[in-house]
Amino acid sequence: MAMLIGLTTSLATPVSAQGTQYDAGAVRAACSVEWGAEYEMVAYCIERRREGFSEYRNLLVRYGWDYGAALSLCESEWGQEWEMVAYCARQRIEAVSELAGVLNGLPAEISGSIRASCSREWGDELEMVTYCARQRANGWRAINN
Repeated sequence: MAMLIGLTTSLATPVSAQGTQYDAGAVRAACSVEWGAEYEMVAYCIERRREGFSEYRNLLVRYGWDYGAALSLCESEWGQEWEMVAYCARQRIEAVSELAGVLNGLPAEISGSIRASCSREWGDELEMVTYCARQRANGWRAINN
């Protein structure tokens, strides 16, 4: 994904929940490799991934239009580990949503500068972009208020 200079607009690549596929065979195989003969853990692992997939699809339906590119990165990073895909998606949605509040009340040129520099520094790590922006915005406020 391109640098997130225009963070919310660059994330506005719609992603459809229909394109996201749960591969039961791959999930079962991965959980079996991870847990071996501990069959109760294999079953638990499969159920957690099934629940994660369901949660992730719900997030796509709700936020896919606004956060599509960020959410698809979670799929790329975690594959069929759907509980982690869902966690990653929640974290990214929260980070992008929080960013607007972090920069709220700053002059437009300062807000834009902070957003651009943090995006250049942290790229696709949206949680870190927001953290960076919060630190810099707080610093600017401390100097100017």
